[in-house]
Amino acid sequence: DYCDVPFCGDECDKADPDSCGCRNSKQQDYRGTTSTTATGKECVRWEDTPHYTPENYPYDSLQENFCRNPGGVYYEAWCIDMEGYHQLCNIPYCGETSTSQLCQDSDTDYCQCANMYEKDYTGTVNVTRSGLPCANWEVIGFFSVAHETLPAGSLNYCRNPDLRLDVFGV
Repeated sequence: DYCDVPFCGDECDKADPDSCGCRNSKQQDYRGTTSTTATGKECVRWEDTPHYTPENYPYDSLQENFCRNPGGVYYEAWCIDMEGYHQLCNIPYCGETSTSQLCQDSDTDYCQCANMYEKDYTGTVNVTRSGLPCANWEVIGFFSVAHETLPAGSLNYCRNPDLRLDVFGV
């Protein structure tokens, strides 16, 4: 399950929700008309999905088949493709001019850097977004290969050792 660790360096002072989304809101503010995934697949209409409907998410502007992030379930705008898979969309972040400077001088004990695939986070969050406590990385065999890349003393803290979509706990 993914963890709720804030992003470093996002002020979002140049917000234009019709063309970009803010990183600190996980692009929930995006209101543009992009309707294809980052891989070019067409999105289905939100009203045709079983769960992510305008009725279930009345404040998330689930119009037509436009990319959105209802409920903030992912770290950026997404949609469901015609095959039924959740796919990220390629929506730019507002207010960012250079991802290489995004986290310059940031304290990764408190926030994560998207341009580093969140691999740099070294804080102590140890509960997932759904409220579950994270398991100790040292006792899980499933992530034994990824475990070699974990910083010493990671215990049960949220990390992203194998470059998934976001920092997570197990």
